[in-house]
Amino acid sequence: MLVAVFWCAVIFAFTALPIFTGKNTGIVLEHLTHVPLKDLKPLNFLVRKTAHVVVYAVLALLLFYAMGHHAVLSYGLTTVYAASDEFHQIFVPGRTPAVQDVMLDSAAALIVILVLTRIRKQHRFGRR
Repeated sequence: MLVAVFWCAVIFAFTALPIFTGKNTGIVLEHLTHVPLKDLKPLNFLVRKTAHVVVYAVLALLLFYAMGHHAVLSYGLTTVYAASDEFHQIFVPGRTPAVQDVMLDSAAALIVILVLTRIRKQHRFGRR
């Protein structure tokens, strides 16, 4: 459980630090690719949404194991944390909360939990 709590703190820090705003990730991409910022909007969008998927997939995985493989509880906690993180963005300059991000985070959590549940069932039934 401690690792899951630590991961929540990492997510909170990512949200709170201005360096992780969309504008700043675009600037980083501009420096890495040497492509003008205005031409990087699709890539910036993809990078940011991929980060959402990865960050919340990891949280779902950590909670799934921390909660004793309780799928519904892990999914619910991940989704509630995603919603609270978007709410947190209201108070961070340069950040904009989006319901779509909560939906994306929630979908990532659901997929991870379904895969983990399936693997657990296959492993359990494969041993008999």
